[in-house]
Amino acid sequence: MLGLIILSLEQSTVRNKKCIQAGMLIDCRAYRFVANIPKTLLVPLIGFPTLIGSFAIRNALSDTLIMVILGACGWGMMRLGFSPSPTY
Repeated sequence: MLGLIILSLEQSTVRNKKCIQAGMLIDCRAYRFVANIPKTLLVPLIGFPTLIGSFAIRNALSDTLIMVILGACGWGMMRLGFSPSPTY
């Protein structure tokens, strides 16, 4: 029984590595495509579905309001020079 569990874990690890490699190939091409889209088009294309998604989880307008407030805080912090991720 333990051997079957170990074998299935090894097989899933191999599958995950293959998926990651395939994702990296697709990702490079997709990044080039997305990088060429103007921000005036890209922001609404991403922002509108995230607003709908934040409302759809619990059907509460307060969730959407919290998301907008935190997004505005993040935007303001970036304008003030804060890094979105820690730099060492």
